[in-house]
Amino acid sequence: MFFRYDWLAKKTLRAGYFLWAIFAYGLGLLVTYVALNLMDGHGQPALLYIVPFTLGTFLMLGLKRGDLKVLWTRGEPERPCMHYQLHANEAEELSQDR
Repeated sequence: MFFRYDWLAKKTLRAGYFLWAIFAYGLGLLVTYVALNLMDGHGQPALLYIVPFTLGTFLMLGLKRGDLKVLWTRGEPERPCMHYQLHANEAEELSQDR
């Protein structure tokens, strides 16, 4: 999801969400392994650590960048359709017909 959003929004790797999501996933996985070793092999499910790291990163970056509402509801940036473009006079004719 993150890579698709970054590609559609034309964001660079650093300004997008994909790199940060991968970093957060790796950090959550590292914490999972540390917890497993601290508990002598009786660790918790990996998602207990991975989900808060990835979701927390997503929420904080989205809130900071102002993209959270679009990311949470639509999952893709707002953009005009490239295949359907009206000329100014065609748009006026359509609005007058209504």
